[in-house]
Amino acid sequence: MMQEALTVTVPEAAARRGVSRGRIWQMVQNNQIPAVRKGPLWLISIADLDALPPAHSKGGRPSKMSSDGLGGSADSPTHPTPPVLPSNARTVSHYT
Repeated sequence: MMQEALTVTVPEAAARRGVSRGRIWQMVQNNQIPAVRKGPLWLISIADLDALPPAHSKGGRPSKMSSDGLGGSADSPTHPTPPVLPSNARTVSHYT
């Protein structure tokens, strides 16, 4: 009968969490998750790994904010639409 491992390596922890190995290393270095060195390997307890809050589903840098502050996307224009002036509005020139 095979017993399930109680620890995982850094690459296994990254795969299990759905994040990069670099992110796991960062968490170990910042003491966000304990790890023990065993020879050339760093081992992380599965219980400690599973106790962490869920990883963000979308990695990488956040998208740039649009002018309305609601976030942007590839489909949204990069510049806001100018306001529509009523037909009787006068424009003022700053150069007279």
